[in-house]
Amino acid sequence: MASDLINPAPHLNLKEGYYKISATNGIYSVQKQRFLSDVANRGGYVGIGVMDSDGNLCSRYAHVIIKESFHGKTPDNMVIDHIDRIKDHNTLSNLRFVTHL
Repeated sequence: MASDLINPAPHLNLKEGYYKISATNGIYSVQKQRFLSDVANRGGYVGIGVMDSDGNLCSRYAHVIIKESFHGKTPDNMVIDHIDRIKDHNTLSNLRFVTHL
């Protein structure tokens, strides 16, 4: 298991105690004891199947979970940008908040 794991940001409403977030390895399932598999959608962004706080299965973008868990909610009028333009490269060092045009 990665040493940089933190809890997801509370505003993401993920099931408490189910997940840990890594800056370099993605979303870790405490129950399954492994990092979750990621699947890119047609637009190239990675979706992850997770449980919300009510226990319902839902899909969330990996880059949003990772960036917002480490740096808080995306500010109004901003979006999360992949610095290298590769939409499935979701390490924290490759994500930044930028102004939405």
